[in-house]
Amino acid sequence: YTNKNKFFENIIDTKLKGTYKKDNMESVNNYLCDIDYVYRFNYSKCNIVSQLKHTNILGNKWHQYDHFVKWWKEKYDKPVPDYIPDTYLILKNNLDRPFLEKLFKNKKKWIVKPENASFRAGIHVVNNFKDLKEWIDKYINNKWIIQDYIDNPLKIDNKKIHIRTYVLLIKTKTYTQVLVYNKGYIFLSKKEYNEKSFDDDSNLSGGDTWEQMRLYPHNIIEKHGI
Repeated sequence: YTNKNKFFENIIDTKLKGTYKKDNMESVNNYLCDIDYVYRFNYSKCNIVSQLKHTNILGNKWHQYDHFVKWWKEKYDKPVPDYIPDTYLILKNNLDRPFLEKLFKNKKKWIVKPENASFRAGIHVVNNFKDLKEWIDKYINNKWIIQDYIDNPLKIDNKKIHIRTYVLLIKTKTYTQVLVYNKGYIFLSKKEYNEKSFDDDSNLSGGDTWEQMRLYPHNIIEKHGI
């Protein structure tokens, strides 16, 4: 087997010891390959591989929204539930100003994000066309989404949160199985939430310090009940 997992290499080696032989030359066609995301295209000849090739929809915010809306309407033939915020795809080099100015009526807040980016890159809250234009002009991205901003969010310690859960997808030629781990992480914003503020440290949750992390679902139950 090949092991290029930078987080769990020692744990995997210990688990497989005595059952499989580790290939320190890291052949690209071993029986079992546990690899990092960046290597996913190199190991297609492995019988078992730990990474998926076609994952664009997992990170593309417009594809996520568009796919869900189409699936929901086809399956249920009724309006999308209101927990899915209204979302629009906009092009920086071809902005529909009249349409966007209608969205900002009465200084309504919207959150703007690059269509396909990660680690909170380019995410910002705006309430007028001028600020939107100035913000997206800072980036090379042409495709953006603008999404209804939820200004009464669930909070912990009076800070905005998002939840990360972990999923294992097992796919063979004959079946697909999805397992959801029953624990995860909650990520908090740096500052307490203030609905009048446009400070990203108040409006955006996330971060990589232990001070900004809690355990899911334990801390939600502590704060809000079962």
